[in-house]
Amino acid sequence: MKLFDLFKSKSVQHNDSQEFNDFMAGMGKSGARDGLAGQHIVRADRVSKTDLSELYKTNPLAKKIVDMPADDLTKSGWTLTINDASKQTAYNDALNALNPKKVFADEFRLARLYGDGYIAMGLEETGTKVDTTLPLDISHLNNITYLNAFSSKIVQNSLICLNPWDSRYGQEEAIQISTRPNNGAFTLARSPEDADTQPIIEVFDASRYFHHSISRLEDDEFGTSLLQTLNDAVKVGDSALWSVGQILFDYVFKVYKSQDAADLSAEQRAIVSAKANYQFHTNALAVIGNNEDLTKEATTVTGAADLLDFVWDYLSMGTGIPKTILKGQSAGTVAGAQYDSMTYYGSIAATQENELRPQLETLIKYLMQCPSVAGGTDDPDKLDWKLTFNPMWQVDELTDAQARQYLAQSDVAYIQNGVIGPDEIAAMRFPKDNSGAAGPTLNNDAMPLNEQQIKAMAKQIYSGMSANQDD
Repeated sequence: MKLFDLFKSKSVQHNDSQEFNDFMAGMGKSGARDGLAGQHIVRADRVSKTDLSELYKTNPLAKKIVDMPADDLTKSGWTLTINDASKQTAYNDALNALNPKKVFADEFRLARLYGDGYIAMGLEETGTKVDTTLPLDISHLNNITYLNAFSSKIVQNSLICLNPWDSRYGQEEAIQISTRPNNGAFTLARSPEDADTQPIIEVFDASRYFHHSISRLEDDEFGTSLLQTLNDAVKVGDSALWSVGQILFDYVFKVYKSQDAADLSAEQRAIVSAKANYQFHTNALAVIGNNEDLTKEATTVTGAADLLDFVWDYLSMGTGIPKTILKGQSAGTVAGAQYDSMTYYGSIAATQENELRPQLETLIKYLMQCPSVAGGTDDPDKLDWKLTFNPMWQVDELTDAQARQYLAQSDVAYIQNGVIGPDEIAAMRFPKDNSGAAGPTLNNDAMPLNEQQIKAMAKQIYSGMSANQDD
């Protein structure tokens, strides 16, 4: 009987629900035994801060995920410009004395590691007693003596405004800290005699510290560690490392074939194997009989590269760091086609503007209102000043030369058509810095490229290359 004869036979009773059921359903598909259908969102178990610390110390991949964006954030530094040269020098000196590049990098590093990073400001205030629970009275501020980065390990509680009809909605108003960390050490003792085993609980208003949080939702008191989010990816990376190590360990092994091997006891086999491993090295000469054979067998690794690429792709997706940079490409150098690197540095620049700039500008405003800095107080709103982040990258020599060539060709066309004069071109391409020395606008340490110049350069290169291809 043919298949379609079933529909012609009157003796066959049809049940549509049975005829069109998936035959794989009985094997576990779409049922309780189906692993894919059984997947559901569960509450993630919080990795303890101790485990996060150990992971950071022992896993180079986890360490790089935490460190790299934090270091890139402040590596190139910034420029504080004030229209008064003496004040510019004084405020820059006061700012640099606080070692802000390292401290702010540590704040963002701790935030990526534990979910929250803080900076305590050493505010020197006038008056007999300072109440840290109250907002800072700027009129009592005399100086800022230090900046210290710390993590949420010593923060017990965080006071956050959760009223949507309040202008401070979602903002942190104060934190409660314990000056005795988990290991029992008393860190605020000025001398061994002052040490005490009892923790000191203090409350600090938000105006007295800086705070950066990672992945904190509105109902969360603290942020979420980036290593918590990437826990599975880091585990897969560890598994890949272990698997590659196992493959390399026995990548090539020797096979000795002999008819006499069947007559050997287990002890004799062990002795022969040990002697063969010792004697048959790279420069060894094997003397064997006609019925014997000695070969080397290699482990097949077809497809391993694709699996490892998947691991790198997943890590790159989760961290926002391109694979080339995660793998160790020289940071800060951008070739003409490396748009993924430029995208990464663009994301770092966005973090600088959205997260780092408010903290830095607040710190600078505090310094400007300290009587002991720059010979008196200044009103930040009346003083003409500007904070600019230095570019985080330079173009490589080849791209730099190509950019100069295309720019020069464009300048010649502008001059020949009367769009702009030679003197204006010279002033635009070779501006003079404060010392009066002229320098080119590309790859000059004194005048690094900004983001607008990079985009203009890329546009010029693209236009020039397109024109060459058309010719």
